[in-house]
Amino acid sequence: MNFLRESKRRIVYSSTIGLEAAVRGISVIVAGEVHYARKGFTLDVDSKEQYTAILNDEFNDCESLSEEKKELARRYAFFYLYRTKIPLEFYKAERFKISTLLIRSYDELLPGRNPYLDLIMEGILNGKPITLSRNMTNNLFHLKD
Repeated sequence: MNFLRESKRRIVYSSTIGLEAAVRGISVIVAGEVHYARKGFTLDVDSKEQYTAILNDEFNDCESLSEEKKELARRYAFFYLYRTKIPLEFYKAERFKISTLLIRSYDELLPGRNPYLDLIMEGILNGKPITLSRNMTNNLFHLKD
């Protein structure tokens, strides 16, 4: 990813490359509505004038990120990659083919049968956060606590 460091400005619209850059301490200008915007580690553009000023080098925030902002990016990336990716293996997806449903019975969808589906339903029905617990994350990714 040397091209990120060699670029004078890094502008993102809708990809994760901005998050990857921020984790590495490289500043990013957000020109779209990415999920990691406005979290404290990106330069978020609010107007045409601000965008023009940034491109004309009137802002000094476009160089390297502070250690604090880099840490924010790292924490957000961990949350996004490891706490919000909930595996639901109810179908088999193959490239260029229609997905195959793997559920053989509605009973497989009942409470207590799939902890990940239970988590989602608990969030929907009771307004709780739909994120993996530390224990679920550790088990899923074979991480040590």
